[in-house]
Amino acid sequence: MSCERSNTSMTTSTTLTTPVVRNVNVNKITERRDGDSTIVKVDFEQKVTAASPKELWETRYKELVSFVKEFGHARVPYNFHPNTSLGNWVSHQRGYYKDVQKGKPSVSLTEYRIKLLEEVGFEWEVKVPKWDTRYEELSYFVKEFGHARVPQIFQKNPSLGNWIKKQRAGRKKMQRGDPSSMTKRRLELLDKIYFEWEGRGKGVVIPSEEWEVKYEELVSFAKEFGHARVPLKNPSLGYWVSKQRIYHKMIPKGK
Repeated sequence: MSCERSNTSMTTSTTLTTPVVRNVNVNKITERRDGDSTIVKVDFEQKVTAASPKELWETRYKELVSFVKEFGHARVPYNFHPNTSLGNWVSHQRGYYKDVQKGKPSVSLTEYRIKLLEEVGFEWEVKVPKWDTRYEELSYFVKEFGHARVPQIFQKNPSLGNWIKKQRAGRKKMQRGDPSSMTKRRLELLDKIYFEWEGRGKGVVIPSEEWEVKYEELVSFAKEFGHARVPLKNPSLGYWVSKQRIYHKMIPKGK
């Protein structure tokens, strides 16, 4: 006997960046003969409901634990582009903690949750120099994309592209003997992640590099939203995706 499944029907929808609870029920079972075999067709109805605050907190906490295992600390940047929701959640926990310290009751941050966060090295007061914060963001970019060529206009973190431009300028000043914020320690840290000191120049983009930049943006979009259907409200990436579909249609025609 063989089985086949029909397409799952969704009775409600939810944003993919928010954890969901799915209840799957068998809606209909039918059988038909195909030669000597009986094919059983099962129709599923899947109901999707938004996660409760408790489930959402536990999901973000698990993401924080994974972050700590990968990077060795719990200082998630607010603009952590692989998972912006996590950076925002971490910021909220610190805000709730300040309320608790002032004697204000907090439903979102209980003593038990405070203990869980402290067990993974969570820091309630984080004073990290701005340069170190940007460097960490660049390190995350390198881990995700395999290189440090951040485009000057990087939609997930616009400040990062501008910061990279300043590092190149700082190094040139240092080489000329002019006052510069660049130090030997910073040079070594940037070289450690294969930072490219020679930029392409303002407005100069190699076609193949432009494609790679857009592809990286698409990868980030897919990781955040769970699909690659970029809406037109994201004009730059949406237009690029549209062109890729056109080019794909042209391939079978030999163009």
